[in-house]
Amino acid sequence: ITGALIHLSIPFAVNYLLKIDAGCRFARAVGDMLGRKEFDVKPVGGDRIPFYTLLSAIYAGRWMLGMFTANGGGPMPWAGTMAAAILHLIVLQVVPFVFLSVTRGGLPDELNQWDYVAAILSVLAGILQHGSELQRLLFKLDPSNKGQVHMSGLFYYARFINITGHFLQEVSMALATRSVVLALFCGMIANYLFFQLAVETDQHMREKYREKYERYCQQTPYKFIPFVW
Repeated sequence: ITGALIHLSIPFAVNYLLKIDAGCRFARAVGDMLGRKEFDVKPVGGDRIPFYTLLSAIYAGRWMLGMFTANGGGPMPWAGTMAAAILHLIVLQVVPFVFLSVTRGGLPDELNQWDYVAAILSVLAGILQHGSELQRLLFKLDPSNKGQVHMSGLFYYARFINITGHFLQEVSMALATRSVVLALFCGMIANYLFFQLAVETDQHMREKYREKYERYCQQTPYKFIPFVW
């Protein structure tokens, strides 16, 4: 319950901090300390405040589902719940939308095509990541599937389609905020997700399920993007 409440507070926190120009106040305070005028930035306003609030709400909802599926449908340990919830609240939502979205020139108050693309990617990311993991959880909860490899649903189209969803979420935030920092972070997270996490998971699955996983690889040769990669 505590984790769910913290996640539900994410869009409200983002909305409030944007309305009081917390990002600008912080940047200007840093600029005053350093004597640097380039820290005098323009606040986020107009349609962008409800837009970021909506993206935060989508993010909060999908990660509430994500925490449920990550623990096999049961309650997570309190410490893990708090750590995950605070990480999502502060690091992955407040920092990008409140602090990294402020620039000297400022973002336009009106939304444009890139913002709509960011919104679509955010929804798609949730479906691919947590939608696929929910399907896998329901498969595992069926006693008749014990010891079997989940090869249907979204995982029928790509073996690590949930990882693709994770990456698309970072791309969505980078597009929505136009942040160079987040763009660089996308490169770092892509390297980890695609070339470390996926490789380790693939090796683990091969060792655990052997012939069953080999059959899955033959059925679904694509790792991340159906019919492409």
